[in-house]
Amino acid sequence: MPTPVETLASINEKSLEVLETVQDRILEAYKGAASALPTDRLPAMPAVLPYDSGDVVDLVKEAFAFQSKVLEADRAFTLGLLEVLTPAAPAKPAAKSAK
Repeated sequence: MPTPVETLASINEKSLEVLETVQDRILEAYKGAASALPTDRLPAMPAVLPYDSGDVVDLVKEAFAFQSKVLEADRAFTLGLLEVLTPAAPAKPAAKSAK
């Protein structure tokens, strides 16, 4: 019987596979739709953000880098709390010396 950690790891892995599959299919659909549109007949679109595309990519990368740091800080904090709040295992009695 798998341990709770093994069960959680398995569920997480399956969930990640589903997420990546859905994201890949959505991205493929967007790419397909974009390549099917005649670009010479599309009206000029106003910029969504007042930045060029290189800046937007850098902004997204920075936002995800920051969130990774926040997640790591949260992990360290939670493990620290567990360390404080989890009762220490009782000390093993010292082995008696043979006389």
